[in-house]
Amino acid sequence: MALFWDFYRGELRSTVQTGVCEEYDFVKGECKLGSNLKTVAFLPQIVDLVTLVLVVGLTFLGSWFRQDSLVNKLERASHLAKDCGELFAAIGAVITFSYVFYEPFLHVAFKIIFLSYMYGQILGYILTVITNYLRSSEETVISPVH
Repeated sequence: MALFWDFYRGELRSTVQTGVCEEYDFVKGECKLGSNLKTVAFLPQIVDLVTLVLVVGLTFLGSWFRQDSLVNKLERASHLAKDCGELFAAIGAVITFSYVFYEPFLHVAFKIIFLSYMYGQILGYILTVITNYLRSSEETVISPVH
């Protein structure tokens, strides 16, 4: 809800303004002057398939082995997902700040950096929830009934 709520207008929004802002109107909640200003759909801004595939792929490649139970595999994967997101965010930051400073590129670079971190956190959270559910199911089956 916090992502889609426009606090300035008191309404739900489905678009955001992108570009390099030089003069922002805090009353209207929009940029009045800047370069490459566009209004775009919000949801596609939080999707980057390459970053998502890299985080998910590296998570499962690094945590999925033949031995051990499904719960243990998922628990390892939940920890590794967060690490993968942080790793790709760090790589993105190093690459971004190794290039020539070009301000319009920075918002795109930071988007990818934070998306990789976000994907790792979301994947880790989902895997932790599944692990906790499976573990509680096992404990319910194992525990004696009083």
